Amino acid sequence: MNKSLFRKLFQFVMAVTFISFQSAHAQSELKSASTVDGDGSSLYKFAMDQKLGLMMHVKFVVFLDAQKNPSKLVFQNSNSFPFHSDFLMTTKEFAGKTRPEIDELTLKDTPNRKALLGTLFKHSQSGQFDLNNIINDSFELVTSDIVPSAQVHKIQEMLLKSSPETLEEKTFAYLASGPNKQAIIAQTDDLKSAGVRVFDIFKNKDYQAYVQGWSVGKIKVVRADELEQILKTGEITPETILVADKVPREIPPIKGLISAEPTAMSSHVVLLAEMFQIPFAADKNVMEKAAALDGKYVYMNVGASSISRLNTVDAKTYSKLSLIKSKKPLSIAVDFSKIKISSTADLTDADISAYGGKAVRLGLIKRQIAKNAPDYSVGIPVFYFKKYVETTVTLTGALLKDVINGHLTAIQQGGLNYAEITAHLSEIRKVMKETKVPAPMVQDIHQQISKLIPKSITRVKLRSSSNVEDGTEFNGAGLYDSEGVWLNEAPVDKADDFAKGLNKIWRSFYSDRGFLARQTFKVDESKAAMGILVQETFKEELANGVSLWTPSPNDWEGNTAKVIGFPGEESSVTNPTTPDQPEIVFVRSSIDDSTKPPTVTWNADFEQRTNLLPVGQTMMEESFYVELAQLMDKVALQWPGGAPKSGLDFEWKQIIKNGKKQILIKQVRPLVNSKSENLPDGANMLVVGGFEEALEVNYSEDVDAYGQHFCPQKMSVTMPTFSDKDFAAPVVIPSLKMSLRDKDYEFKNVNAIGKYTNEDDQRKYSLEMTVDTDVYKGLRVVFQSSPYQEESTKVVDIYSGSVQGSVKDLALAKKFFSAVETYSCGYSSPFDYGFTNQLDPKNAVSIMNAELKIKDGSFLLHGEYNLKTGFDKTAHYILTDTTVKGFGLKKDAKVNTPRASVYAGGHHNFMWGVSIDMAGSNLSEAEKQEFYKKFGRYLLMNSGILGGPGGKGGTQAVWMKPDGTLGKPFKATWTYKQ
Repeated sequence: MNKSLFRKLFQFVMAVTFISFQSAHAQSELKSASTVDGDGSSLYKFAMDQKLGLMMHVKFVVFLDAQKNPSKLVFQNSNSFPFHSDFLMTTKEFAGKTRPEIDELTLKDTPNRKALLGTLFKHSQSGQFDLNNIINDSFELVTSDIVPSAQVHKIQEMLLKSSPETLEEKTFAYLASGPNKQAIIAQTDDLKSAGVRVFDIFKNKDYQAYVQGWSVGKIKVVRADELEQILKTGEITPETILVADKVPREIPPIKGLISAEPTAMSSHVVLLAEMFQIPFAADKNVMEKAAALDGKYVYMNVGASSISRLNTVDAKTYSKLSLIKSKKPLSIAVDFSKIKISSTADLTDADISAYGGKAVRLGLIKRQIAKNAPDYSVGIPVFYFKKYVETTVTLTGALLKDVINGHLTAIQQGGLNYAEITAHLSEIRKVMKETKVPAPMVQDIHQQISKLIPKSITRVKLRSSSNVEDGTEFNGAGLYDSEGVWLNEAPVDKADDFAKGLNKIWRSFYSDRGFLARQTFKVDESKAAMGILVQETFKEELANGVSLWTPSPNDWEGNTAKVIGFPGEESSVTNPTTPDQPEIVFVRSSIDDSTKPPTVTWNADFEQRTNLLPVGQTMMEESFYVELAQLMDKVALQWPGGAPKSGLDFEWKQIIKNGKKQILIKQVRPLVNSKSENLPDGANMLVVGGFEEALEVNYSEDVDAYGQHFCPQKMSVTMPTFSDKDFAAPVVIPSLKMSLRDKDYEFKNVNAIGKYTNEDDQRKYSLEMTVDTDVYKGLRVVFQSSPYQEESTKVVDIYSGSVQGSVKDLALAKKFFSAVETYSCGYSSPFDYGFTNQLDPKNAVSIMNAELKIKDGSFLLHGEYNLKTGFDKTAHYILTDTTVKGFGLKKDAKVNTPRASVYAGGHHNFMWGVSIDMAGSNLSEAEKQEFYKKFGRYLLMNSGILGGPGGKGGTQAVWMKPDGTLGKPFKATWTYKQ
């Protein structure tokens, strides 16, 4: 559909949805606003801003009297005046005022405040949910202070009175948003007492996956503020799976991390977890879930929507799985021969060993998108790091390199816990901090930089650029320090600022996280060194963040950029200090190759709005998101050797440059490639057992299951640990429990035959076992994994094979049941579907209160019918019980569910029918056997194609004996009970 046409259609639909917001009295062409003084006119008609999706809004102003009480409510035409200040400039109260003056008189709690600003929102038709209450409408107050609860209540009353036909108090709420969000939430009880309900549209999710994957380790449950102390005691080891109430500021290389609170998707903790290949998720209830596991060895699996496994493992399984996670030594190269400080634009991938990854990658950015890269940036080679360490004398008279090597030797001998290792590293950093960079070296570096960066640039940013980062196996994100320093015209008290900055970057090479990361990846320390990237600093940042670029998965889709950021420069995506929510936008490109050259179209989809802006505002205009994605594409297309399939990670800013807004990209690094993990025996699929899986058993309609309809039963299975290689022999299921036909069964050590397929990277397995019950002899139970979750056992089929008819009987039965898909009986929620046009419209409602007459007797069906009037007009049937009359019985018999069912089959219910099992009747056992002998055990009724009561195909029925033998089909007739 044409984009413009789609937008117009979308706006029209939304306008119709919100038609009740139109004024009953207002003139259709008002230019400014509809004034409401509490006596009752409705809201001014407006058209929604399509960029807000399903959220529609109209802005308002509440004028205050001399006592600063709300006195007048005015709705502004939000189409003509998108901002409050634009509208207020047209009013007599604010005539001649500038925007800063209007902000001073409205946003701040001063004696001269004249008005409060706000926005009224209409949410989507389905409503927004706050706890269990539907919120159809909400209002926001845009202020820099916290509005007293009494004033909020008064404004709420004015809004409700403004449009009594549109706004209802029970579905109306005060929106907690903007920088004051947390303060408003803290005010909830006071607001509630004043009669105001608080609504948090940005309410956190219960679960968020940051790094998916599995791991094994020993659970340690801690509070985040205890972590630093616990690290010192040695309780946290490389084998730890850490469970914490909040996301810690730092994490050492551990086996897993689960926090009860979320963090930003590209925070340094997330980047560290990605780099260390640590499964990491936020789960609101994890402290309770993991309490009983504290101190135990477990297997954890972080999935996209949940932690699918967090269960104990035995020593043998733990040892086996630990081997898979062991890492091979990371191969690196170092070049100390290059001594020239160089412009980053002159650096290529061949220079990483000398200048480090960060400086080299910025060189690629400068060559491809120079206008959107820092104007001035240079690389200091690792030569100077080595020179400083090897030639500088410490305060004690020893060479710095000897002090460092002494501590490293103590660490590398092994046997130390984290606390002892970090104590050695702390001592290295302390000595380096005390050992100043020699003045001649500082002067040499400064003089070389001055040839590349003009004196007008007074301050620069020194950024780490080691040769052990920005690779596809190890990106080193967040390991080392950066520092803003004076380069020129330094104040007197900052004369040695530049030298201190060099020292800080170099000593950060021995930061706890940096050194532990290198140890985890088995880096040869003699080949590791620190270069430095020097670049100009930036002022007037409007927004900042990271963006993840991923290549097209196929020939017809374009590349994708996931942009994550915060407005301004105070909040950082990479180092979040609060739980504030960033803005997340997906920018996707599509390619039309029918044109020459092919046409590329970009679209920005807002997935999440930041809570730091008023609802409805975005961090950047859509055009800047598209521009950012296009710039990333240009860099990616020139990546040496081709952009990695894992994608690229960019850091960006929106700044003011030469009076205009501009996107600036300051860094790019590859995302770490996912590691293929096979078991030691070469198996590539694994189910870790030791857990009990509770399952609901569905009896499918299959070739061996004709005529038998039962309600789902319960089953639990204690799963073993197995892989696809184990399928060569039977897999022993330790325990299998079933609740079948109102009886409980338990089986021990059941042999299961395994089957495994790995087609199109969709790993699937099934386990088939045979058990005997007094209901079935040779009951086959089959577990089937989901093709999308290789370690799940979500799908369970039971083939009820006790009734074994002849091939002829089976062929006859399949005429009755060939199109059967599902059935229902006695369920609180029906799940039997069919189009109503397959039934007589006059009688459809009474189909579950009808009499089925056949020769010798009749069946009175009792149940429920529910017609859904949605898109497909789906009908639902629930058969609750059946009364059996005639057949020579001395009295009426009753068949209770689950011994009878109504089913609908075929894709659109082309067939439907009833199955009644007389074994479920209240007849005595002797009476049942006599009934089976004379008639049969099962009555099977099939409507025929387009059949059923009043249908074209008529109604047929047949009796089936207990041994599966079927009688001859016969006609059945219906009488409806209204």
